[in-house]
Amino acid sequence: MTSGTGRPRNVLGIDIGASSVKAALVAPDSWAITHRLPTAEIHTRTFSELRSTVERIANKGIELDPTLASAGISTTGSAGQDDVVISSGFYSGYQNVNWLEILRASTAGRIQVARVLNDGRAAAYGTFLADARAKGKDLVHFVVGTGIGGGMVSQGALFQGSHHFAGAYGHIKVDPTGSAVCVCGGRGCVELFAAGPAVARFASDRGIATAEAGGRGVRELGSLARAGSAPARIAFQEAGRWLGIAVACVANVCDPAIVTIGGGVIAAAQDGAGGNWYVEAAASAARGMVIPRIAEHLDVVEASLLNDAALIGAAALTANGKW
Repeated sequence: MTSGTGRPRNVLGIDIGASSVKAALVAPDSWAITHRLPTAEIHTRTFSELRSTVERIANKGIELDPTLASAGISTTGSAGQDDVVISSGFYSGYQNVNWLEILRASTAGRIQVARVLNDGRAAAYGTFLADARAKGKDLVHFVVGTGIGGGMVSQGALFQGSHHFAGAYGHIKVDPTGSAVCVCGGRGCVELFAAGPAVARFASDRGIATAEAGGRGVRELGSLARAGSAPARIAFQEAGRWLGIAVACVANVCDPAIVTIGGGVIAAAQDGAGGNWYVEAAASAARGMVIPRIAEHLDVVEASLLNDAALIGAAALTANGKW
């Protein structure tokens, strides 16, 4: 689809996370972000607030680019092949949602196409397309934020699974005898030990209280760690080691060319000198758990796109018509 100038139209990429919504206009000829919209925090964890936020974002996108007609939406939770969100454990009332119907109505028909997929798989595809180190490679991608998700790209194709549920890495069991219950209803999920709330919990165990509760406090912990706080740094490393178990499990099964790790927690864990406390701990733990032939070439790195990967991936899949 092209604009009146003959150039491909921008696609609105929307990334619905567990506690915020990010959005940007993406150019389908280069996968570059042409305009970034302000991140919107979701405070009530209800679908009504989420819906009004996404509607507002779509109309702002049209205001910025009057030719805008399509949106690619990456979302926490699961979406089916019909682009309907099946469910999400983070927002009450967020199930059986058809975003195309909602956006078509709220934009007076201006949004004509809206494709929807899980945020982890969207981020994996965006990483495959545009990440500096992983572009064009068979990859496994982890996204670490309030929860943990991800996806896999093999031979240029995003792996969705038979029912579009592939990539639920956060629910790999790393401590099945534990007492804590995950949002999925299970026990022992790596999400309980390696996502943002776990980092905050590990820091709290060491006497650090953040101004923002739970996973929202990881940015503050990152600032503390860069300022020299050993407990804050160790909290990131402890969570990273737990993720390393899940990385090893997936690497042993899939033998990827590269494993990339992105998301808000990873951005917070940058040490300010080119390293990343969380990723380095995960990589070290994973290498000690995979079989030798895979360990020889296992490359576990910080994703260069971090929070932009899902925006780009969802927009690209929408523009390409691939699903």
